[in-house]
Amino acid sequence: MTMKDISEKTGFSLSTVSQSLNNLVRYYMVKPEKRGRVRVFTAVPMFYELFLNQPVEMLDKEVIPLKQRLLELRGKMPELRDRIDLILSNLSNMECVLNEIIRIKNNNICVNNRKA
Repeated sequence: MTMKDISEKTGFSLSTVSQSLNNLVRYYMVKPEKRGRVRVFTAVPMFYELFLNQPVEMLDKEVIPLKQRLLELRGKMPELRDRIDLILSNLSNMECVLNEIIRIKNNNICVNNRKA
């Protein structure tokens, strides 16, 4: 459905629908798809699928672009180099953890550390 469709069916303003959809997209509960000049939104049907895809999307949409931007800024802002290096270190750790989760998912490894 488009934002206009949702607005018409619910009676909510386009602004309210836009805000809500942006939050749902951010939390990977709705996927937007550009069709011509409009964006069509589709619900993510399964929580399990949502959970498994979240690390990949987080890497692609957040961690990697932020890391690239910080690397650009590092050379342009020497006075912030130490702070940027600390953030880059934390992002590298996050990237490592997300890649490990993706590896486990791709190998269908089930980790169960519960003690009986």
